[in-house]
Amino acid sequence: MIGEFRDFLNQEYQAYLLAMQDYLNCLGREHESATKEINEIMARWMLWFGDDAKIHSNSPEPARP
Repeated sequence: MIGEFRDFLNQEYQAYLLAMQDYLNCLGREHESATKEINEIMARWMLWFGDDAKIHSNSPEPARP
């Protein structure tokens, strides 16, 4: 009985960790895609507007990359 429960828990942990790995890999791919897109948009903006391409913020926190 304990051996069966242990096997069950082991399978549940394994399934959870594999699903989390898939999820994190998906997030990584989406992050990469979004970063590429924003870099392309920023490059186009800077090309079109040159020195006028500035982001103004009212936030007291400094901008972070």
